[in-house]
Amino acid sequence: MQNFCIISLDELKRAVMINQDEIDNYLNALPPLPKILQDCIENVNKGDLVSAASSAAKDPILSKFLCDLSKKSVYGFSKPITDVNQIFGVLGLAQSRNIIQNYALMQFLPDTCKVFRFDKDLLGKFQDDMLFTWLHVLKQMGIKNESYESLAPLTSATIIVCEGIFSNYVDAIRLIKNFNKIDYSTILYRLTKMSLDQLALKVAANLNIPDEAKVIYEILSQDLEQQEDNSKEEAKVPQENSEQETAKQDEANNDSEGQAEQKTNEAENVENNENTQSPSYSEEQILVAKNLHLLSFYIFSKTDFMKLGLAELIEFKTDFVSEETEKFQKMVESYGTNSKK
Repeated sequence: MQNFCIISLDELKRAVMINQDEIDNYLNALPPLPKILQDCIENVNKGDLVSAASSAAKDPILSKFLCDLSKKSVYGFSKPITDVNQIFGVLGLAQSRNIIQNYALMQFLPDTCKVFRFDKDLLGKFQDDMLFTWLHVLKQMGIKNESYESLAPLTSATIIVCEGIFSNYVDAIRLIKNFNKIDYSTILYRLTKMSLDQLALKVAANLNIPDEAKVIYEILSQDLEQQEDNSKEEAKVPQENSEQETAKQDEANNDSEGQAEQKTNEAENVENNENTQSPSYSEEQILVAKNLHLLSFYIFSKTDFMKLGLAELIEFKTDFVSEETEKFQKMVESYGTNSKK
């Protein structure tokens, strides 16, 4: 009889635990973009679309990519265009920045994806769905902030990085999934001690992502961090109680009972203040974070992308988004209706 070795998630974690330095090294080791593409990105970031178009025109592959975009009405084109300068003019600055970012991210996609099975066509579809649905949602919310638009390309970048991390341990991950039915979000966290949102925050630090956009992923990372802190505090309770009792006995030998009580109260007040301190976010930032979470879950759960396993990467934050779910659903339904016209 053949023996099967079923590996537990803890064993997988011990075998292939990924530290923060390894993730940083992976990000830093990504191959540099071609010089022409770097020049194009730099010019777009400066707001110089004429120079950006001039750079793009020197790259036949990038030029073809842009000309192919002009065949899609969703980008605002009424007819195909072969002049790269005209294409940038139709797209405008914000749209050009997002498109060039998405194109640049495609260069980091492995030739063969071992885990999520993306190819460049499917990644392009994913990027388009994320970007244009997100632009529609922002418009429906009445939010005009170009920094928030970069959240859609950042999501694509994080998926690519996640693929790169997982692909190094693909055999172990497949074994764990086959026998234990563990989802990718759990595996990601156990291997890296990060959720997808926290990984996105780390990826953002390596890309030219505005600080205003990074804040959104800080908000989305709060829930998991708070759960971790609570677990740690619960684990420390027995030890802390013992230490506090010992401290009280020592104080009783040197101080009066009233002084000891005063010191204990002061220490408790300091601890309570530290535990209740948290970053202050605006209502708009929290609203954007909720809708970005809903968008990610919505896009990841589409049939084409669910087959790849993307839906498993997100742990749906029901309590966090419950007040916005119905509104979001109406917004994406209106986008689907308008995009068919």
